[in-house]
Amino acid sequence: MRQLLTGLVISFLLGACTSTESTSISFNKMSNTEIADYNHTVPMLQQIVCQVERTTGSWVKKRECRTHADVIMGKRGDVGAINSANHGTAVISVN
Repeated sequence: MRQLLTGLVISFLLGACTSTESTSISFNKMSNTEIADYNHTVPMLQQIVCQVERTTGSWVKKRECRTHADVIMGKRGDVGAINSANHGTAVISVN
């Protein structure tokens, strides 16, 4: 009986740690109107930008939503990769 009670308590505690609710917002599932409404409530670098792109090796277009800050950091990373491939001085810069 004691083992059964211990097992139930442990199961209850582990079950309480999991949640079906997501704390992050999925912008890829939001409509353009919902994203525009959201963008009115946050600063510019936290505003969401959505683009429909094809990934390398795929013909399927996929909607990708990111913040302005993520877009800027991605472009800086791309420039850094190009400049590291070039053994001379930096040819490309992003302000």
